[in-house]
Amino acid sequence: MTEPPAPSRFTYFPPERLGFWPSQIFSAALQPLRTVPRNWRSEAPFAALLFFILLIFFAISTPTTVTLEDDALFIGNLHFWGVAHPPGYPAYTLLGGIFYHLLPWGSAAFKAHFFSGFAAAGTCVALYAIVAMLIPGRIFPALAAVAYAASKTFWSQAIIAEVYTLNTFLFFTLLAFAIDYASQRRPQLLPLLIMAAITGVGLANHYPLLLLGGVGVFLLVFPRLPNKIFMTLAAMATAAATALPFYLWLVWRSHQTALAAHFYGDPINSISLFWHYVLRKGYATVDQQSGVEWSDKLFFAENFAGGLLWQFTPIGFALILIGFVAMACSRYRWLWLCMAMSFLCSSVVLLWLLNFQVGFIALAVFRVYYLLAYGMMAIWLALGAAWLIDLLANKPIPLRRIAALALFTVVSGSIIGTHWTINNRSDYTWAEDLANRKLASIEPNSVLFVHDDLDLPTIYLHQILGKRPDILLYSDQGLILPNRLFSPLLPEFPPANNPQTESRIAYLQQFINTETAPIYYNSVRSNVFTTPTFGSDFLGFYRRVNRTAANGQVLLDDSVKTWLQENLSDTIVLRDPWTQFQQYETISSVMNAVVQAAEEGSLTLTEQWREIIRTAREKNPKTRVLTNFIRLEKMDTEERQTEINWLANFDLNSDAYIDKFGRGRFYLLKARLTELNNDKSDPLYEESLQQALVEDERISNPAIEWLLNYYYSDPSHYCSYLNLINRYYPNAEQISPARLAELRVIRKNALCL
Repeated sequence: MTEPPAPSRFTYFPPERLGFWPSQIFSAALQPLRTVPRNWRSEAPFAALLFFILLIFFAISTPTTVTLEDDALFIGNLHFWGVAHPPGYPAYTLLGGIFYHLLPWGSAAFKAHFFSGFAAAGTCVALYAIVAMLIPGRIFPALAAVAYAASKTFWSQAIIAEVYTLNTFLFFTLLAFAIDYASQRRPQLLPLLIMAAITGVGLANHYPLLLLGGVGVFLLVFPRLPNKIFMTLAAMATAAATALPFYLWLVWRSHQTALAAHFYGDPINSISLFWHYVLRKGYATVDQQSGVEWSDKLFFAENFAGGLLWQFTPIGFALILIGFVAMACSRYRWLWLCMAMSFLCSSVVLLWLLNFQVGFIALAVFRVYYLLAYGMMAIWLALGAAWLIDLLANKPIPLRRIAALALFTVVSGSIIGTHWTINNRSDYTWAEDLANRKLASIEPNSVLFVHDDLDLPTIYLHQILGKRPDILLYSDQGLILPNRLFSPLLPEFPPANNPQTESRIAYLQQFINTETAPIYYNSVRSNVFTTPTFGSDFLGFYRRVNRTAANGQVLLDDSVKTWLQENLSDTIVLRDPWTQFQQYETISSVMNAVVQAAEEGSLTLTEQWREIIRTAREKNPKTRVLTNFIRLEKMDTEERQTEINWLANFDLNSDAYIDKFGRGRFYLLKARLTELNNDKSDPLYEESLQQALVEDERISNPAIEWLLNYYYSDPSHYCSYLNLINRYYPNAEQISPARLAELRVIRKNALCL
């Protein structure tokens, strides 16, 4: 440990400016880390005060009712001590459940949200301790804590029911212990075992993120181990022994078959099923999506890089850069390298490991994975601020402290002010309001099949708040709910080569054929619930099985109309992006069905409905594209040209909610309008189809078939036809007999290099 600097030369940042040669960096790994001496007993009251201030900060911005994402799912897990979705998160469910059931006040949603805030406040105190070991004083350690608390993404996760703030608390507590361990001249076994125990709890919470971030912690600790083999094995055994009880509890809870919040429902009664759960094998198609290209990864990387600027505002980002460079050239250069490794593993390496297609939901899911990296940035921000104040080293100490306090106020104030609008969700009720309207639209004693994330608030109202107990709730995938018609591990459809195989669709069809109560379901599942015998009634928020008419009816009451009018007006102001996205998707879905019904003659539009459609088309680009496809044939030339002009002038990048599929549809519409207004000879037709393939390169894109038909109609395009076939159908087995016949004709007549 170094002695405190003389008061006349008081500096916040270590005064040494050391070289940056690799040999010097690695030699530093074998030496004790020279941290700032601290009396932690005297620091405890200030740390406790900081904890409670931040806890209040999170509490006043926390929604008191259910939100979207997986919020309702995790509220249910804490309320019922449930089994969460893979990998199970038993540490979160058990520890959060204890907190939830001991908290004597607040709604069910608030109590679950408050646990995230509690863990978030603990995270910030851990950051305070880390920075306090690196620079003297309390201003800049507190700056790291407050800046991270108010950073855009971390704050958003501290006010909903999610696993990520518990993960950050465990990781930064682990890093704080690791820094202290690396500073000891003779490291002991007990502190190492404490770190191993913290790691074990983390492995029972969100092990992928903890392990990625833990790379830097391992690099910091391992060189200082006196007996590397023995102590490493002891640490691994302790971590496993700590994680094991949580997973045993998970297995035990999975055998409670009537559990009201059990993701798969099946008891974990074999090692293979245990690993299937813990290793997220059921999510393989989610983590490793097909059709992902380097352009997708590059887009995610660009999005991450762009997001770095605004997590702590540009002012904070400038300080982060200063702190990053200053730390690299200080006596903390080995710690800097370890933190940089954790930063890279929690961001760049993670981007490389996962294959997500570009889309709003994927970006929203990915943004929370970077929280450990953002925590490193908060540390660098504090160090950068300290280095900046040290430029006033020749000024009196009181003046420098005033300057430090002013900088703290400006930076923390700018971060809080910038993100307050988005993350203050104390008045949030949108998800519950929509769920209440959905439940109110269902007739008594009905069956309701829920499907997606937007149905989770409905489950919350029904299961936890006890609303509409007359309704029997099922999941059409067999997930979460205690009522199960089948195991969710069954395939949805039987394989084509064995149609007798057990499948979810077979059980659903059997239920529909035998159940006498009214059956309601999510509109996106019409292909599953519509049978050759039964039709589908469209009621706005849900559909209903029609047992008397194969085509069904369109029955829209005033509640649907009122909801659309409210959500298309300026009376409802939504600030968080996820709710904005779900509002956007709900409006476009309902309006698409309304316009389709009107065009088919099953719905007569009043002037109010026409005004709603006009407003939706103006404010919701997806609605405009979808309804244009429906009305293509009935548009006159002038109207089509208006839509072509709109497509030409609309900036797709201005709409974050349009995914690759939607962007492809955008250009397909442009091609179709061009064909109808002019003909396929218009260069805009081929150009639009080519652009549709640039945006959406999946083989299911209709632009492929449209282009093949266009190229086959003109011998001058035969070479383009062959190039397209070679690009999308490399195997002859993929080509239809009709296309094979065309190929034989083309190969006789085309001379292509």
